[in-house]
Amino acid sequence: MSSADARSSTAPSRSPPRADATASVFSGEDLLISHYDGPDLDWGEVAERAALDQRRGLVVAQVAVLEDLIEEFILYLVDSPDSASYQGKLDRLTIGPRLDRLDELLTAAALHSGSVAALLDEIRRVVARRNELAHGTIYRRPVQPVEPGSWVDASTWSG
Repeated sequence: MSSADARSSTAPSRSPPRADATASVFSGEDLLISHYDGPDLDWGEVAERAALDQRRGLVVAQVAVLEDLIEEFILYLVDSPDSASYQGKLDRLTIGPRLDRLDELLTAAALHSGSVAALLDEIRRVVARRNELAHGTIYRRPVQPVEPGSWVDASTWSG
């Protein structure tokens, strides 16, 4: 039996995390404080963190694609004679003002409808979620209650 097989046979099986569950993940702080106690890294948590980072990256990439498409719609609707100059102005805008500009242009072109408004609102919600994932903080919380001082070995303290 290989060492990988041995690890996988002793690892507890985990069910996939629920969408509404709070993530409890491995962090760099675990490495900083691990010298106070015997190394007890939970590799399941490491795997959860990797999966979370992959999902976060996927959402960020998908919103980047949406931003490009929104920019193309704006450029199409504006049809500026100096597209390079307008592109420069557009590049300085974040996604929120770009969505507002697209909303204005669709209204001016009489292309705005209830379904368009609903779609723009949904895009705003996706962007807000991306911002939470990309710029927010994921707090690590113990899965099980921990007694204060239980991570410190009192026999190693003098005094």
